[in-house]
Amino acid sequence: MTRITQKNQRKSVNKKPIGADKERLVFHRISGDSCAMEIVFSVMQESDGGYVAECLSHDIFTQGNTWEELRSNVREAVSAYFFDQPKPATVRLHLVRDELLASA
Repeated sequence: MTRITQKNQRKSVNKKPIGADKERLVFHRISGDSCAMEIVFSVMQESDGGYVAECLSHDIFTQGNTWEELRSNVREAVSAYFFDQPKPATVRLHLVRDELLASA
């Protein structure tokens, strides 16, 4: 399911710390026209195992139960958001993992 909303209307999401590793994935748009713009999504893994992605520069939000489903939903959301204007040349997914370590 893909949703595009205003930031102040977005449902709050329970984000549970899951680790300290960071992963990033860049994929290129497959259409003919290109714009030099790149947009970045911050991706958090949910406690149930799914993922939530939030674009850092535009009001685009989406989610997926698996990484592959999230990638597909991000592509769909970006395409829908930019339906009447040039689409970005690249989309970057930045997986953020947060871990709190107690001091000894």
